Amino acid sequence: MFSAEYAGDLPAFSRRFMRELFALFPPGSILVVDNFHEPKADAAWRFAFAEGLREVPEGINLIFLSREPPVPEMSRLLGEQRITRIEWEALRFTPEETQALTSNAQLAPDVARAIHKASDGWAAGIVLMREHVARNEGAATEALLPEGKEAVFQYFTGEIFGRARPENQRVLMLSALLPSVTTGQAHPWT
Repeated sequence: MFSAEYAGDLPAFSRRFMRELFALFPPGSILVVDNFHEPKADAAWRFAFAEGLREVPEGINLIFLSREPPVPEMSRLLGEQRITRIEWEALRFTPEETQALTSNAQLAPDVARAIHKASDGWAAGIVLMREHVARNEGAATEALLPEGKEAVFQYFTGEIFGRARPENQRVLMLSALLPSVTTGQAHPWT
């Protein structure tokens, strides 16, 4: 808990907090933080967070997904090889990998190529499009495939939201306004 005693020493608070957090997880755990680029913080908070990351114990791994490179305050962790960057190009599926990922849907090779082009090799986009094309067998493939990762994300977000029950749409809309919400907090909205 952040208290007045830590107000002058954010790194000490961060290290203590992270030690206690990581103690909750068994060895071999992998924690994923998506959209790490979104929370904007000043340099003092970024430094404190980077110092807290020094408390990650052996056997626990953190994966940060971000559209931006690590903040300068993490350069010491990079230099010590405590963190590693994996660039988008290394994660992007090739046309052959896309073909393999779509093979269980028994799609024609030209459809797999179209899915790869539309998704730009983004794994989640490939899977979503594979399922979408398979469900809509017989429709023109070009009409089913938006192009580019952001378009794919927006399209399928709309598809999922549009197919949700009205009461679920309401909960999703109301909870989207908050930085976080528990099930108990969302329950009155249902």
